[in-house]
Amino acid sequence: MQGSSFSKVVGYADNSMETTITGLISGATYTFKFRSFNVVGFSEFSEQVRYAIASPPAKPATPTKDMQMSTKTSIYIKWSESQATEIPILGYKI
Repeated sequence: MQGSSFSKVVGYADNSMETTITGLISGATYTFKFRSFNVVGFSEFSEQVRYAIASPPAKPATPTKDMQMSTKTSIYIKWSESQATEIPILGYKI
C-alpha cells in the first residue's frame, strides 16, 4: 500500500473489525481505505487515512525564558530541538 497505488492486504468474512498488517517499512507512510460487503455486494470505500511507521521523537528539553526578549506583556521562550526519528519533526506545540 505504499505510494499512490492500493493493494488488497486482507480479506475475511468475520466481524472482528481489526487486523494486523505486517511487513511495513519503518520511516514510510501508508495510506489505508476500507469497504464492507454483504450478500448484495461491496460498499464504497471509506475516506483515506494515512499513518507513518516510526518511533515518536524524543521529549524536548524544558523551555527557558529569554529575559532580554521578554516584556511586561509577553514571554519569549526557547528550547532545544528534539532528535528526529525515521520521520522528520514537523513542528512543536506549546
